[in-house]
Amino acid sequence: MKGIKKYWAILALLGSLALGLLGTYAYHQFGYKLTTNEVKRIAYQNAGIKSKDIKSQEFVKSRTGLAATYVVKLETNSKSYAYTINASSGSIIERHYKKK
Repeated sequence: MKGIKKYWAILALLGSLALGLLGTYAYHQFGYKLTTNEVKRIAYQNAGIKSKDIKSQEFVKSRTGLAATYVVKLETNSKSYAYTINASSGSIIERHYKKK
């Protein structure tokens, strides 16, 4: 009888661990309807720049509360841009730029 209880306890622990991992994965993936290329187009268009103007760029999946977002950083020879873009709707939540 003790062996069966131990077996069920281990099984319950493994099930809980699997659900936790699945929940974490879903949290980080759910809500990203736009691709990185679509987000790139939105940021470039808002900044009024073309891909040939870019010196460096960074796109990171993030969260603003429960909303899936992309944090976008772009750098040209004359300015640096930073955006937070909603990954579902494409709306710009935050934007900043700085002249060099």
